[in-house]
Amino acid sequence: MSEAFPILYKCDYMKLMITPAEVALMAFGGENALPGGVVDEAVILSAQQKYIKPVLGGLWEALEAGKYADLLAGYVKPALAQWVRFLVLPALSARAGNAGVVQYGGTMFTAANDKALGRLLRRARGNAVALTRALVENIEANGPLYPEYSVKDNI
Repeated sequence: MSEAFPILYKCDYMKLMITPAEVALMAFGGENALPGGVVDEAVILSAQQKYIKPVLGGLWEALEAGKYADLLAGYVKPALAQWVRFLVLPALSARAGNAGVVQYGGTMFTAANDKALGRLLRRARGNAVALTRALVENIEANGPLYPEYSVKDNI
């Protein structure tokens, strides 16, 4: 790959706020519930950039610097895990690989149809939104504890 097009998820300035193992546990019930490689750094970084960082504004940099461990563990990670779930659910129904886009066709399972996948996605998004709201409500209720946060930065 050309240096003109760096790989986004390998940039030094981006820090993972949750590990793939933590996502598997919080959002899927454990690592054994997922095929390997479904939750990777790229999808976690994408969820962080799309759904959590814009809500936190300046507080994000404080979290990256290691401040507010309780906020991270109690609010940020659960919300982030649900956003990652939302992003990876389609990959559990169909996967792209050497043979193209394929669906799992084992003897015991069949891939979810579009209607079932849509229900799962709506539920995952609803959970993620609720946990993100709880995160923001906690921060706003305890404003003096988080001086880096500004309501006007929250999109």
